[in-house]
Amino acid sequence: MSQTPTLGWGIVAPGAISRTFAESLRRHRAGRVVAVTGRSLERSREFAREFGGSAVDTLEQLLADPAVQAVYVATPHPQHFEPAHKVLEAGKALLCEKPMTVSVADTEALVAASRRLRVPLAEAYMYRCHPQVAWVQEVVRSGQLGKPVLLEAPFCFAAPFDPKGRLFAPELGGGGIYDVGGYPVSLALAIGSAASGSLVLPTLEAAWAERAPTGVDAHATATLRFPGGFVAKVSCAVMRDLGQVATLHLEHGRVVLETPYLVDNQRHAVAAKVRIARDGRPEEVRVLSAPVDNYAAEALALAAMVAAPQKPLEPPAPLVGHAESLALARLLDAWRRAALA
Repeated sequence: MSQTPTLGWGIVAPGAISRTFAESLRRHRAGRVVAVTGRSLERSREFAREFGGSAVDTLEQLLADPAVQAVYVATPHPQHFEPAHKVLEAGKALLCEKPMTVSVADTEALVAASRRLRVPLAEAYMYRCHPQVAWVQEVVRSGQLGKPVLLEAPFCFAAPFDPKGRLFAPELGGGGIYDVGGYPVSLALAIGSAASGSLVLPTLEAAWAERAPTGVDAHATATLRFPGGFVAKVSCAVMRDLGQVATLHLEHGRVVLETPYLVDNQRHAVAAKVRIARDGRPEEVRVLSAPVDNYAAEALALAAMVAAPQKPLEPPAPLVGHAESLALARLLDAWRRAALA
C-alpha cells in the first residue's frame, strides 16, 4: 500500500475530524491537502495555513481544481448528500464520512451515482483498516473456536449536553445511532459475513432508546439475529460512558477487542490489544499493529483504488463496500425508527 501514489485531497468542512484526517495525511505522507472549503472562509484559511493547500469560497471552486483528485466530505451527517453527489458528478474520488447519509434513499442514490459515473466511493469507517478486524474475521472463518454465538458491542461515551451541538440537535443528525451506532452494527456485519462467507443481513429483533431532552437518542440498544443463530447485541450512547470493548463469544471460546474503533483510544495510534481464550483456558493477549494509522490507511486505500488499472469503485474487504453501506443505511434507519417509535 505504501508504494501506491498518493492523492491530492479536497476537504469539505474543516472541522475536528477533518483536522485528524489531514494530520494523518501529513504524518504518514499518505496524501496532501490541495484545497479546503467550508461555511467560514476564515476557518478554511486557518486550516490551509496549518495543513497546506488553498482556501476557497465554494465547493464548485474546489472541484474545478485539477490538482484535487479526491474529496473528503466531513459535514454534519444530514449535509453529506449534496456535496457528495456534486463530488461524484465532477468525477473526483469520494471518501464520505459515516454515516454516508441519514436517508436510505440518499445512500442508494450516491451508490448508484458512483456506479453510473464510474467514480470511486468509500464510506469512512476508518476502523475497518486496522488488522484487528481482519484478524477476528479469520478467527471466525477458520472455525478454530467454533461458530460465533454472541457479539456484545457497545460504543458509548458521555458528552456534555448541548441542545445546539451536533450530538444533540435533531437538525444536525444528533443521537448515538447516527453518530456511533454504525460502528458496532458494521462490526456485527463483518463477523456475520465471515461466518457465512458473504454479506448477510440480520433481523432486527429488539430496539430501545433513552431520549435526550432534545428528542434524539441519548442511549440506544438493538438485538440483531443473523441466519444460523449468531446474535449481536449492539449499543451506543452519547450521554453514558458504558465503554467500547467488543466481546465475541464462540462455541469454544471468546475474542475480545479492547479498542475496536478508536485504536488504543487515540486517533493516530497503530497498535491494538486483543485477547483470545479457548475452552475456558486463560486468555492470550496479542498486540496487532498497522504500518500507518486508520485515517492514513483509508486515504491510501482510496489512492490504491484510483491507481488500479481496473478502477474499482469500492474499497476491498474488510473495508466497507457499497453493499454494506446500503445494508448499514437500512439497519440504522430501522433501529432508529423502532427505538424512537
